[in-house]
Amino acid sequence: MLREVTTGSYLLALAGATVAGLAMGVGPERKGRAAGLRTHMYVAVGGALFALLARELGGAHADPLRAVQGVALGVGFVGAATVLRRGERVHGVSTAAQIWVTAALGTESGYGHPFRAVALSVVIALLSMVLRRFERDVLHTKPEDPSS
Repeated sequence: MLREVTTGSYLLALAGATVAGLAMGVGPERKGRAAGLRTHMYVAVGGALFALLARELGGAHADPLRAVQGVALGVGFVGAATVLRRGERVHGVSTAAQIWVTAALGTESGYGHPFRAVALSVVIALLSMVLRRFERDVLHTKPEDPSS
C-alpha cells in the first residue's frame, strides 16, 4: 500500500534518488564516460519524480506498475544511446544496463524506499568493481564492454 506523499517524504525520495544515482555514476565518471555522474543522477531523479507523480495524481486508485513500466520503457531510449557498434564489437551494453538499473533505483526511492535504493546502489556499484577485477585478474578476459 502506498503511503501519502508529504513534503518530507517527497524530499527524502528525491534525496535518496540523487544519492543512488551519484553512487551508480561514480565508476563511469572516473573512467571519463559520457554517461557519468550527472546522467545517472538525472535518470534516478527522473524515475523518482515519475513515481512520486503517479502516487500524487493517482491517489488510492493509482496503479504503480504503469508508472514503473513507463520509466523502464522510457529509459531504454537513454540506454540505447550509449550502445555503439564498431566493426564486429558492440560497446556500451553494460552502461545501458547500468542506466536502466539506476532508473529502477530512482523509482524505488520515489515509491517510498529511499534508504533501500541507496543501499542497493552502493552494493551494485561495489559488485561491479569486484566483477571487473575478477574478469581481469582471474578469468584473464577483457570485459565485453569497456564502459562497464
